[in-house]
Amino acid sequence: MILDVLGLGFIFLAVAGSLLVGQDSTIVSLRSTEVKPITDSNPGVMLDVRTQSEYQSGHVAGAVLLDFLSSSFRERVDSLDRTKSYYLYCRSGNRSLKAALVMREMGFMRIYNVTDGFSGMKAAGYPVSP
Repeated sequence: MILDVLGLGFIFLAVAGSLLVGQDSTIVSLRSTEVKPITDSNPGVMLDVRTQSEYQSGHVAGAVLLDFLSSSFRERVDSLDRTKSYYLYCRSGNRSLKAALVMREMGFMRIYNVTDGFSGMKAAGYPVSP
C-alpha cells in the first residue's frame, strides 16, 4: 500500500515536472557555435534585437533588425509568423533572452536565444554585413 502511494507520488512529480519543462521548452539557449547545425535542420529567421546603431555597425548577414528597446517592439513581434523558428541575438545575450520571453508570452513556439551574442556569432565565422 505504501509502495503504491509512493509510486503515485513519483508519477505525479514526473508529470508535474514535465509540464514545467514544457512551459520553458519553447526557448532554447545555445552558443553561436551550436546555431549552424540547428539551422541546417530547422531553418528560421535570424533576429538582431540590438539598436539601429548597433545593427548598422555590423550584423549577421541576413539578420532582421527588431530593436528590443523600441516602443514598437511588441507590435512588430505580433506581426511575425508564429509557425516559424526564430534565432535571437543581441550584444551579450541579455536583451535577446528578454525578447525571447516576450515572444514566448505572445505564443511563439520555436525560439532560440544565442547566449554569446553578436561577438560570438562573428567569432564563430558567421558572415557579417557592415
